[in-house]
Amino acid sequence: MYSGARWTIGNVYAPCTSVGKQEFLTWFHDFEMDDDMDWLLVGDFNLIRKQTDRNKPGGYLQNMMLFNLAISNLALEELPLIGNKFTLDK
Repeated sequence: MYSGARWTIGNVYAPCTSVGKQEFLTWFHDFEMDDDMDWLLVGDFNLIRKQTDRNKPGGYLQNMMLFNLAISNLALEELPLIGNKFTLDK
């Protein structure tokens, strides 16, 4: 159903180096989003929220914590995409 809602979409492709991730996490945590606008952030953050998101053991716990802190600070909600179908068969 069409509601007429307007969204601002941002596409994120975060760095994959350790230094780049630290710089990104600082920027992302302090990103200012207008409270009067609805946002949708998509892309590849090159970070994980929990160790079970990894496809192999390990992961840098501090980055996970900082990523989750930034998400919380921005009041974002994750929309899980695993196991869902997002294309139509024609």
